[in-house]
Amino acid sequence: MYIHRTIFLSIILTLFSVSSFAQSVYKTPSGNKYHLAKCKHVNNVSLQMTVDEAIKNYHLRPCKVCKPPVPNEAIFLHSGKNKAVGSCETARCKGKTKEQLRCKRRTRLCNGFCFQHNPNR
Repeated sequence: MYIHRTIFLSIILTLFSVSSFAQSVYKTPSGNKYHLAKCKHVNNVSLQMTVDEAIKNYHLRPCKVCKPPVPNEAIFLHSGKNKAVGSCETARCKGKTKEQLRCKRRTRLCNGFCFQHNPNR
């Protein structure tokens, strides 16, 4: 009887650990993070997926507000900071404003974009 109970508990724990990363999370159309259904950033046009799909297929990071589950073996492509790596001489930003004019800010980031136009954020 003790062996059956131990096997049953180990099966339940295994299913629980697998299902925690098979949980549905959501991606907003223009977002680079995944969210739980209860998150304030999720709206009606969000795409539903699993945590593994969000990380592997879409290269999304977890939301800092709703704190969705993160697998231990998860590898994120971005450092989690909203800054480009490295610094160079000060140069004018390569980004465009809403009026399609060149941005007037100056930047030291090596990619040539200011904090607002940085594609890595």
